[in-house]
Amino acid sequence: MSVLSPITALVSAVVPMTWGLVLGERLGPLGSIGLVLALAAVVLVAFVPERTAVRASPRGILMAVGAGTLIGVFLVLIDAAPDDSGLLPLLANRTVNAALMFAAVGILALRGAPRTRDAAGRGLRLALLCGALDGTANALLLAGVRTGDLTVVSVLTALYPAGTIVLAALVLRERITKLQAFGLVLAFVAAALLAVD
Repeated sequence: MSVLSPITALVSAVVPMTWGLVLGERLGPLGSIGLVLALAAVVLVAFVPERTAVRASPRGILMAVGAGTLIGVFLVLIDAAPDDSGLLPLLANRTVNAALMFAAVGILALRGAPRTRDAAGRGLRLALLCGALDGTANALLLAGVRTGDLTVVSVLTALYPAGTIVLAALVLRERITKLQAFGLVLAFVAAALLAVD
């Protein structure tokens, strides 16, 4: 994870950022500095150096690049949706996700995956909560690309590991490394520069 997570986050920012710049989006001096700082923050926040960490396999790196590319393409497609489409792009996304999820659950059920009623109830509640949070995040993302530049929104979206790290520190009492703390500070500085540009 310490290697693959930053690769995914970085690629998910670079794909739509590149697309936005190709389409003519331009940043001022502060925004350009903020963009570079944000990309650096993506890597620093997601990178957790461990002495016992294993090297990523070529297959793992390829999957991380593929995942980042597809997240980036999702951002590009959401940005391309007409402004008057409302939440229809997100509804289409959720419909496809639900179909794939129910197909996977159905396959597992047919294969006789072990389950208990209590675990299924907890899993359903957790899935509903995660779905509500994910839906809210995607609605905010859609609002972001409709009111701002894809270049800026894609880089800020790629800072998602920062929220995970802060929550893990507050809720799970996990320790934030000095490198991650520096990345978090860099992320906030970058977000401020991108906001005022």
